Amino acid sequence: MRVASIPAGHVYVRHLADEHDEVVRLADPIPSGAPRGAPWWPPAMLDPEWVAEHADEFDLLHLHFGFDAVGPADLGRLVGALREHGKPFAYTVHDLRNPHHDDPGPHDAALDVLVPLADAVITLTEGAAREIRQRWGREAEVIPHPHVVPLELLDRPRPERDARR
Repeated sequence: MRVASIPAGHVYVRHLADEHDEVVRLADPIPSGAPRGAPWWPPAMLDPEWVAEHADEFDLLHLHFGFDAVGPADLGRLVGALREHGKPFAYTVHDLRNPHHDDPGPHDAALDVLVPLADAVITLTEGAAREIRQRWGREAEVIPHPHVVPLELLDRPRPERDARR
C-alpha cells in the first residue's frame, strides 16, 4: 500500500510504520516558498490539484495535521478530489483544540469537515475518541502517540539543566 501522509516526516507518522509492513509512504513534496526547517509546510498534498496530478502514485491519503492555512471549503474540495479519484481518506485527530490558535473557531470548522468526511478516523487517546463520538457520532481507532526520541535515548538519564526545557 502506498500512503500519502501529511506530514510524512512527522515522528507520529514515521512511527506508525512497522519495519516489516508493506506500507510505502510518499515523501513530503517540498512546496515553493517552504520556510527553512519546515520543508513540508504548507503541505502540497492538501491541494486538490496535487491529488489529481499524483493520484496514480498513492492508494490512501492520511492527514495527521498541517491544515492550519487551509479553510473548510478547501478541505472539502480536497476530500472531493480524493473521492473523484477513488482514494480513501484517513484522518488522525491529533488536536481537538489547536494549541497554536487563540480562537478555536477555525480549527473547529475544519474538524467539522474532516471528521465526518474521513473514511477512517484515528486519534491518540480514549478521551479524544469519546469526544469524537459525542461531537460527530464517529468511532475513532485509538493509536497512542509513540515515543518521539530514538529508543536508545529513552533509558538514558536526562542531564540536569538550570533552565526549563
